Amino acid sequence: GKRLIVEAMSTVDGDYYAKLNLPRAASDDQIHDAFRRLRLLYHPSKFVDPSKEKAATSIYRQVREAYEVLSSPVTRHIYDKRGISGVTREMDIIKRTALPLELVDKYEEVYKLWEERTYIQEANPSSRLHVDIDVRTLISQGHLVCLVTNIYGSQSVDALIGHSLKTTIGGSISAGRNSPGGSLTISLLQGGEPQSWTGRLKISRDPSVGIQYSKKLSARTRLTASSDILFSSSSLVRLPPKCSVSLEHAFSKNIIGTFIAEGLDLSRIESSITYNINKTFFTIGSIEAGEDGLTARSQFGANLTEDCVFKAGFKVATSGVSFSYGLQQSLGKLTKLGSYIGLSGYGVHLKLVLHRTNQSYSARFHLSDELHIPVIVAASLFPVLTYMGIRLMSILPIIRQQKEWEKAKRLKDLKAAAKEKKREAMSAVDLMQESADRIVRLEQVKLGLVITEAWYGKMSVSGNKRINASPNDEAIDVSVPLQSMVDDSKLIIHESDKSELVGFYDPAVGHSKWLYIKYDFRGFQHEVVVENSQKVAIPRESHRCETPTFD
Repeated sequence: GKRLIVEAMSTVDGDYYAKLNLPRAASDDQIHDAFRRLRLLYHPSKFVDPSKEKAATSIYRQVREAYEVLSSPVTRHIYDKRGISGVTREMDIIKRTALPLELVDKYEEVYKLWEERTYIQEANPSSRLHVDIDVRTLISQGHLVCLVTNIYGSQSVDALIGHSLKTTIGGSISAGRNSPGGSLTISLLQGGEPQSWTGRLKISRDPSVGIQYSKKLSARTRLTASSDILFSSSSLVRLPPKCSVSLEHAFSKNIIGTFIAEGLDLSRIESSITYNINKTFFTIGSIEAGEDGLTARSQFGANLTEDCVFKAGFKVATSGVSFSYGLQQSLGKLTKLGSYIGLSGYGVHLKLVLHRTNQSYSARFHLSDELHIPVIVAASLFPVLTYMGIRLMSILPIIRQQKEWEKAKRLKDLKAAAKEKKREAMSAVDLMQESADRIVRLEQVKLGLVITEAWYGKMSVSGNKRINASPNDEAIDVSVPLQSMVDDSKLIIHESDKSELVGFYDPAVGHSKWLYIKYDFRGFQHEVVVENSQKVAIPRESHRCETPTFD
């Protein structure tokens, strides 16, 4: 199924290698020789008849386009990486022959587009919403009582003022058992890499003004320092200022260490290290010392599947010990859903998190004050089973319907492309006829390679033979295109989608296709059947039939 999709994509987007009948590793000489041979066949100046000249012009334009891309190392590299869309997209390449003014115009055009896209991206607000819910009464007594104990929300938006100047405006609000309040923060970022300055103003119950400096000391090390002056109603300025310094260093590609110190009196010190063991496992460890005592944390993660990550954390602090574990499931490229269980001296907590790009929504449920096994098991299984049920009943049908819609649209596009390709192929066969007849005469004189029958498409095959044609077959006669490709009693078709060859088209869109060839060589009949993308190299002794051919 996947191979058919790849071949179908090649049919719509085109394959320059197949157009010139070249292998992917073709040398420059092979590319030039292939183009030269096709140019001799299809150059419009060869044809006097207006209709044939028009058909030849269309075919020659496609062949020349393929040659121009593959003959240049730059465009060929882009084509190999991104396909035709990568070559034709204006931003992907600027012609080497462009004049200086053209380069400046192209740069300004690309830069303006980049500015617009960056502004749109950064103008989207970053949001966070967190809710604490007490459901202990519901769990222990079965009464439908849910108490919202705390709620916190914040939102910020970025906007570019200039090339290296960005402003951020954000606000937050909280309510509940914890200290209620709100704040408005305005910050201005100047610079980028390797260094930047940030000034910020916070308006709240305890307003503050601060500055932050960040500098990349080396390719692996970054230093960040900040200082904030706080104000209060009792005194104009609260001293000493709130200061912090952090140093991040990448010891290797997989190991990153971070050191943080806060306060002039070093009231808080933290050191952490992140180790990505491989693509499947990662671990994070940290030690923190401060006014609340000593705290050690560790986290372990494992990618169970491409979309699912298991995380487990352990915390040992002066206040007690806690343990957490959970799963994070990707619902798409931009959305992640997480469920985490927390076990501590405060009881059992269940946290549900939804991340959508730069937006985060979370709810933490306090289930019980004690570590009851039934509560822990239920909290572990309920989110997973609920998600699986919703996925089975709702998400999967939507995904399946989306894929079916995309498949139907793809087939519709393929069939439309096949109709146009059929018209071009029939015109190409008409142009090839004279060349094919000439090659047949030359090959017959020396008992060389003569194609007597050739079919391409959906058909029933067995071994090297085609089973008798049936009404279900969808195949086209390709003896003329193949004969015109014969050179010195040899025919070689490299690995590619055969429908991209000149004179071919896809007669059975969405189905597996075969190429059947019956040919005469050295007085004997030969037969061979190959899959659509398989390489063809004839004549071969293994293709020989016992029946000799007679004039």
